[in-house]
Amino acid sequence: MIFPKRRSAGDWTELRARSEKKDLWVEPQWRGKPELGPWVTGDGQRVVDVIADGHCDSLPYDVCFEQSPDCEGTRRGDILWLGGLPIGIVSSRFIRELHKLDVAGWSTYPVAIKDSAGQEIEGYHGLVADVTGNSELVSGAWKAGRQMPVYLATDRVVGALLAAGVDGLDFSTATKRLPRR
Repeated sequence: MIFPKRRSAGDWTELRARSEKKDLWVEPQWRGKPELGPWVTGDGQRVVDVIADGHCDSLPYDVCFEQSPDCEGTRRGDILWLGGLPIGIVSSRFIRELHKLDVAGWSTYPVAIKDSAGQEIEGYHGLVADVTGNSELVSGAWKAGRQMPVYLATDRVVGALLAAGVDGLDFSTATKRLPRR
């Protein structure tokens, strides 16, 4: 089994969005989006993968995120729930800590988010995590080279996030995808 190379000692932790009824859930919207799919581009790419990889600007339409009609909650987490789609949306404070730690291998892209009343929700970014396994923050689907809104982070990253109050997400010990020391 192949595992990402670690740059610091310690166990890996899974970071994921909270998805309780009281949490804010969002979903991507665009002009002409079929209700049930298929959500593909003219050349056959899955639109959600194009978004997840941070290439929204390559699409022939604007993408925004709106509060899911299935969502009654308003609690804004540091990772937003997208109903299991492979898109990551994280808070500005999450990103700020990654910058402070000088974590390599990730990027962001701008996102527009609206609540159920159509009011803009600020303070979030699309996150493209490392998929090579060579960073302290990797996509949960890194071995497949794909984005996933579950992230794997080293103890150093998790400790810094918690110290900065970045706690609007669920943490659990990663046991299946990465080695434990």
